[in-house]
Amino acid sequence: MKQKMIPAICYFSFIIILICEILSCGSSSASTTDSESTTVTKITPGSLDVGGGRFGNAIAFSAERVIICAYADDEDGTAAGAAYIYSIGASGLSLEQKILAGSSYSADYDQLGRSAAIFGDTAIVSASGDDDEYNYSGTAYVFSCSNGQWNLTQKLPEAGTTRNLYQAYGSSIAISSSYLIVGASGDSENGTGAVFAYIWDSVDEKWILDEKIMAGGVYTDVGGMGYSIALEGDTLVCGADGFDTQRGAAYIYSRASGSWLLVDRITAGTDSEEEAYFGSAVDISNGVVAVGAPEENSSTGAVYIFDDSGSFLQKLTPGDDYGDTGDEYGGSVAINADTLIVGARMDDADGSNSGAVYFYSKNSSNIWVFEEKLTAGTDNGAADDNLGNSVALLGDYAALGAYGDDPAGAVYFIH
Repeated sequence: MKQKMIPAICYFSFIIILICEILSCGSSSASTTDSESTTVTKITPGSLDVGGGRFGNAIAFSAERVIICAYADDEDGTAAGAAYIYSIGASGLSLEQKILAGSSYSADYDQLGRSAAIFGDTAIVSASGDDDEYNYSGTAYVFSCSNGQWNLTQKLPEAGTTRNLYQAYGSSIAISSSYLIVGASGDSENGTGAVFAYIWDSVDEKWILDEKIMAGGVYTDVGGMGYSIALEGDTLVCGADGFDTQRGAAYIYSRASGSWLLVDRITAGTDSEEEAYFGSAVDISNGVVAVGAPEENSSTGAVYIFDDSGSFLQKLTPGDDYGDTGDEYGGSVAINADTLIVGARMDDADGSNSGAVYFYSKNSSNIWVFEEKLTAGTDNGAADDNLGNSVALLGDYAALGAYGDDPAGAVYFIH
């Protein structure tokens, strides 16, 4: 397979196919094929951006919506942050609302939008720079949609929660119909890092803390647990990229008898090396776990595939034909059924640190096979765009963040 440019590629039913051309239309641009009704759309915040918000630094899908974060937006204060919620329809994306923490909560450098998750009419957006308790102790805001309007309904963690300096509550977020999970990679109660697991209280109509998950037991040497998290049903994956001099690890938990029970701690095994940051990115789909190690092999990067019991399945690398020192392949990962996306935000294909994204499919032997490397191309790509800094997948939809795209960041939405 050859390297392709996004303007000439479209993603449909997990197959990459050639499309005709990219057409300019204000703050977004789109490509189509009549035969397959597929599109590639470049989304930007346009005039809603204030101060160059780094739009696309985090992305999350729900069944009918996508939330795109812009942690450096200045509308509520310098780098106070923001997030944008779009509905997904037959004609593409439609902006529902730009959401802010508001004057009662926002402050300079809160960085609302460091991470986010969305499910149904509920969105959770973190502000890991929030310092209401301590510097960078962090917080997360719950927004609910009613009558087409998104409103702030809860601030987490609740009063009485133990806080600490650089706790980074909100490092990562995941949500389902049953659980809300918030990572705090700097929590200091037990080693470094923790994950806060909430359940919905239907009486008081709010999220309540059910359990604070820490490695514990023989795994007290954890570092940065909760830097990344992924949730599928009753299975939770928590990245801990600071473990063992930043060799990194990830922890798999299963919900049973009302508690989150440790299944296994996974690492790069014999390929483990210092400062590889294994666990910087994690995702799970159909019981398959993908873990990024973007600093492995002089920051060329790698992705490791496991099953949800912790058994190693496969290692992916960009290979000599596509990867290079410093690309940080594996800095973001997204997996859905038989499709895997890997971001390499520091790839130099379209200029220094312009970024790239790798697509894989799973064959009949359950082996992940490389399909295409995508870049933004000469018409859209530029130095420091960082395409692939974030990636997300849901069904036939893919979203690729390029938060360095001038002037405020961009997301390529593929369907």
